[in-house]
Amino acid sequence: MNDIVQRTLLKMRVLGRYLVLRRQLAEMRRQLDALSSADQRAVIAHVTREMQISQRQARDAASTNVAFARARTGNPRVRVIGMAQWLTSAFRETEQSPHGELQDLHRQLMRTLRMLRENTGYATSAA
Repeated sequence: MNDIVQRTLLKMRVLGRYLVLRRQLAEMRRQLDALSSADQRAVIAHVTREMQISQRQARDAASTNVAFARARTGNPRVRVIGMAQWLTSAFRETEQSPHGELQDLHRQLMRTLRMLRENTGYATSAA
């Protein structure tokens, strides 16, 4: 009985986290679309650096939430950095997840990053 309760609670936590991240991703996409191409290039450049750094660091929900708060600030420079940190942190948070909902979200994040790279021409200029 206790095992069933624990599995149910885990499933509810995963579902709750999925819903939060999905909502945040939708807002992040809207913000990315509203950025100038120079700011989009800055975001993808920061994401690339953050990805290299985050290979050595664990990412969790707290760091993703802090980055999301930065991405919503009124300061344009902090906003760009916060968006990059959020994209990286959410990517790392969902990367190795055994849960289908978070795996789907990870694919959506990869798609967003790919589209950002293609739209800014960063993939060709960085290669």
